[in-house]
Amino acid sequence: MKELRAFIEDLRQRTQVPYPLAHAQPLVSGKSLVMEAQEAAGLEAEFCLVVPFQNQLMLSYSGEMFLDRVVWEGNLAVGWKVHSVKSPVMVRPDVRFGRPAISGVSTESIFESSEDGASASEIAEDFNLQVADVRWALGYEEERHTAASA
Repeated sequence: MKELRAFIEDLRQRTQVPYPLAHAQPLVSGKSLVMEAQEAAGLEAEFCLVVPFQNQLMLSYSGEMFLDRVVWEGNLAVGWKVHSVKSPVMVRPDVRFGRPAISGVSTESIFESSEDGASASEIAEDFNLQVADVRWALGYEEERHTAASA
């Protein structure tokens, strides 16, 4: 979407940060800057990260969901919770080549083990994970496979 690209490019130039949405600064201390960039790009409401509320700028629902799913180290985003805020399934560029994983184990490998007939407890033992982690991985992969086949 060209409006979203324009929004990100505007933030990039204003903040002098190459990946402004992977840096906490614009969403924490630069909400007015984000608002200006949203307006300049003509973003639709569903894509706006901040909204005016009682004479101040607040994160929108989309903005809050975005921040809740980002894994931060300091001010930099290092990962993304792809399945759920509570889920241990994460994408990190430095782990498994950016594929969804739990504790360094790809969710796809966990799913394949399950498809081969292994139980959740067997998979947990094989990969040195908790059974709950295996269930999260299987839930994520089931959802992904269902969406892909729809």
